[in-house]
Amino acid sequence: MIIIGAGQMGEACIRHFAKKGARSILVSNRSFDRAVQLAGEFGGQAVRFENCLQAMGAADIVVASTGCPHTLPEA
Repeated sequence: MIIIGAGQMGEACIRHFAKKGARSILVSNRSFDRAVQLAGEFGGQAVRFENCLQAMGAADIVVASTGCPHTLPEA
């Protein structure tokens, strides 16, 4: 599973899936430091934003939740 966006909604999704027993959680965010921080809290792995499209190809679940006011640029 990959969560794109490490804000309030992204964090809530990670908490929910972790509580349900998700074993492999990837976190991607425009701020890589924030992705590292959030992934670390749940034993997950941070993915650089420019690599998130590649990571999505191997994910069973993709959740995208960003506060970006415009379309995110292609990575």
